Amino acid sequence: MKTKKKIVLATGGTGGHLFPAYALAEKLNHDVIFALGQSSVLNNYAMPNYPVYLIPSASVRKKNPLALLRALKVIHKSVKESRAILQKEKPSLVVGFGSFHSFPILCAALLEKLPIVLYESNTKPGLVNRLFSRFAKISTGQFASAQKKLRMPFIEVAHPLPISKLKEKEELLTQKFQLNPNLQTVVIFGGSQGALAINQMWSEVIQICKNRNFQVIHMTGDEKQAKEFKELYQKLGIPAYVKSYEQEMASVMSVADFAICRSGASTIAELIAFELPALLIPYPYATGQHQLKNADFFVEEIKGGVYLEQSKITAKKLNDQIDRFLDAKEHAIYKKNIRNHKKMRQAIELSDVIQQII
Repeated sequence: MKTKKKIVLATGGTGGHLFPAYALAEKLNHDVIFALGQSSVLNNYAMPNYPVYLIPSASVRKKNPLALLRALKVIHKSVKESRAILQKEKPSLVVGFGSFHSFPILCAALLEKLPIVLYESNTKPGLVNRLFSRFAKISTGQFASAQKKLRMPFIEVAHPLPISKLKEKEELLTQKFQLNPNLQTVVIFGGSQGALAINQMWSEVIQICKNRNFQVIHMTGDEKQAKEFKELYQKLGIPAYVKSYEQEMASVMSVADFAICRSGASTIAELIAFELPALLIPYPYATGQHQLKNADFFVEEIKGGVYLEQSKITAKKLNDQIDRFLDAKEHAIYKKNIRNHKKMRQAIELSDVIQQII
């Protein structure tokens, strides 16, 4: 057995970057340290068990020259701070998960001559991963198409998901969610950003489809909206489990029959892992329109559902699509397509790639 070594995971920003990093940490038999941007979702959701450094970060995507200058000053300070962290911790490897939050620690790793591994969760790699791929020992990603923008070598890997020990579907539905195991279950969530627009659309749609025979698991992203939706579901007589945020998403995915959600990389990975058909609404403000590209992959290549662009959605369009997912024949086709994709893919684990390198 190899001796335990230190590994720094550089991430931050949204849950799409942070959560797979945390899932990877749980699978590594090494001492893991997190280097996160100060504005990461760690401020909202607990991340136990690991040392964490919060590092100032800034995007250079600034049109205003003064704003760009301020961003460069922050980055200069952050790289210096990151070098001090690496000199103190003496890790054997730095793993970058993309976003501008990871730039300072990756830059510091180069200056300290430490090996780098990159993970790209989206179909189209972001700027930071494209930049550092030329220096990385290896680049990895959950979509083979990502390698077109990254320097070789590249390995397609499974998206890191949390380790979970799930109960039977009926037990989860009745005990955890207090729902009916004989009804179709739709899960609705907007990820760590972008839930508001989905909530607004859904509040209109359920007025139309309230007489249909289904139940809802809804993560609203906001405590106030959770309270409002609980009252609305009760008024309309729709069985529902409502929370602002659910930490055990594996449980949610395992009991759902279909999802209405965004198309972030982690969400796509979970939909595939749990063979869950989905009506995707890509977050329109994602950098480089990567959610739209992820949705296109899930719909056109996997054929696991449909997607609607947020700007073109009406309550009627969304309502019509729900009919497709409630239809047993249509639902079975989507589910079969996702299962076939899983069988063909058989990607290796990112943790195994790192274990071989270190």
